Amino acid sequence: MHVQVEILFFDAAGSRHTGTHELAAGAKLEDLLAELGSLPPEAVCLVNGRAAGPEVSLKDGDRITILPRALGGRTAI
Repeated sequence: MHVQVEILFFDAAGSRHTGTHELAAGAKLEDLLAELGSLPPEAVCLVNGRAAGPEVSLKDGDRITILPRALGGRTAI
């Protein structure tokens, strides 16, 4: 079984990129980030609009937003 998530990524220049990504059931945010490859270390991730750490489990249909700190992203709480 798999889950499909929507990804919204803003690069350091503020350009918006969107797409979907399929992961194995039970995947965590850290799994997604590892599959996406190199991201700036200061990038902040939101899952469905809420700050999220790498241990957050992803569900089918989740919306992942990745913001570089330069665009106002804050450290996850």
